[in-house]
Amino acid sequence: ICRWQIRRAREFVPDILLAESRNFRRINLRYSGCVKVFLVALSEECQNFDTFPRVGVNFSVLSVLNVMKAFMRYRTFGWLFFWFFVSATDLRSQEPSSKERLQFFESQIRPVLVERCYACHAADAEEIHGGLVLDSRDGAQRGGDTGPAVVPGKLHESLLIKAIRYTDKTLAMPPKEAGGKLPDSVIRDFEKWVADGASDPREGTAALPEKRDPNIVKSWWAFQPIKPTSPPTFDTNDRFATWVETDIDRFIAKKWTPTQLRPMHDAEPGPFLRRLTFDLTGLPPTHEETKAFTRAWRTVHDKRSLNASALDRLLMSPAYGERWGRHWLDVARYAESSGKDVNVVYTHAWRYRDYVVDAFRRDKPFNRFVQEQIAGDQLPADSPEQRAEHLIATGFLAIGPKSLNETNDRSRGSLRRSHSRRLGSSFQSQCQAEAELR
Repeated sequence: ICRWQIRRAREFVPDILLAESRNFRRINLRYSGCVKVFLVALSEECQNFDTFPRVGVNFSVLSVLNVMKAFMRYRTFGWLFFWFFVSATDLRSQEPSSKERLQFFESQIRPVLVERCYACHAADAEEIHGGLVLDSRDGAQRGGDTGPAVVPGKLHESLLIKAIRYTDKTLAMPPKEAGGKLPDSVIRDFEKWVADGASDPREGTAALPEKRDPNIVKSWWAFQPIKPTSPPTFDTNDRFATWVETDIDRFIAKKWTPTQLRPMHDAEPGPFLRRLTFDLTGLPPTHEETKAFTRAWRTVHDKRSLNASALDRLLMSPAYGERWGRHWLDVARYAESSGKDVNVVYTHAWRYRDYVVDAFRRDKPFNRFVQEQIAGDQLPADSPEQRAEHLIATGFLAIGPKSLNETNDRSRGSLRRSHSRRLGSSFQSQCQAEAELR
C-alpha cells in the first residue's frame, strides 16, 4: 500500500469506521461486536502509517470496508475474511528474526549480566553462589541449587525473572550490597528476552559446580554430637598389656591388633627430647637442655613425671605459641599491609599477631578464641587490659588483602563474603588438623 494513501486515510478513517460500524449493525447484529473490534484494530494500525506498509498486503482502506460490507452478508465468507485480515495486519504478532534476537541479547542482556551478575555467578568467580553460573547458555538454563534460572518462552518458570522482580525476598537479586534491584526498563528487557525464546549465542558447556548432598555434610564426623566412649581393655597375656599407659595408648593398641604391628622400644633421653622439642617449637634443644634432661633421666625412677615436666616447659615457651600460632595466622591471611592496588601499611598489625601467639601459649579455649576475634568489642571485660585484648582480637576482621579504591555497597558486600570465607576456612583447617591427629 502506498504512503500517500495512508496519509489521506489517516485523518478521516476514524469517522468512516464509526459510520460503517452502524451499517454493519443493521446488517447483522450478531456480528456487530466482532466488526467493531476489527474496525478499532484497523483504526489503530492506520494511525501508525510508518509501519503499516510492512504488512505486505496491498489494499485500500476504503475498498476493504466495501468488501467487508459485502462479505458480512454471508457468514462463512465473512468470518474467513475477518480472521485472515486480522492475522495479516497484526504487526505485533510478527516474530523478530534470529539476528534481531541475538542483537538484542548482545546490546541489552549481556552487559547487565557482566556488570551485575558475573561477580558471584561466573565460572571464574572467587566463589559461585548457589551453584549458579550465568556466563554460559548451559549454565543459565541448567540453573543452580533452586532450579533452572532461564526457561525459554516461560516467564513464570524462570527463576531469573522471579529474582530480578524482587517478588520473592529469598531469591531477590542482585542483592542490596551489590547495587539492589535493577531498573524497571532493564527488567522489561529481560522479560522480553525470555518470552522471545532466550536467544543466547554463547556456545560450549560450562564447568558447572557439582551440587552438594546435604546428607554427606551432616554425616561429617566433626558435626556429630560428642558421646562418651569407653577405652578398650586388654588381657594380661596380651602383647600390649604392659605397653599401654594412657587411654590414648589403648585406642592405638586396638587399631594395631588386627595388623600385627608391635610398638618400638622407648627412645633414649636425647632423641626423645629432640623429637619433643622439634614437634612443639620447631627448634632443636640446646646442648645444656639435653645434658640436664639426660642426667635427670638416669637418676629419676618416675620417667613419666619427668617427661610431663619437660612437656609443660615447652608448652609454656614463647616458641610454642610462635610455631603453632603461625598456622592460624596463615588461614587468617595475616599481613602487615593491605596489598592489591593501594598497599596501605597496617602499623599495628603486630598487636594481633602477638595476641594469637599468646593465646596458643596460654592454651586459650578454642570457642573463646573464636568469639573474641568475631565480636570482641561486644564481649564484657573485667579490666581495661582485658577490654584492650578483646579489641585487638577483632583485628581478624581488618587484616588481609583488600581493595581500598571502591567504597560502594558492592565492595562492602564482597568484603563481608571474604570475612565469611576466611572464618570458614579457619574452621575447616582446624577440622582437618583434628582428623589427621585421629
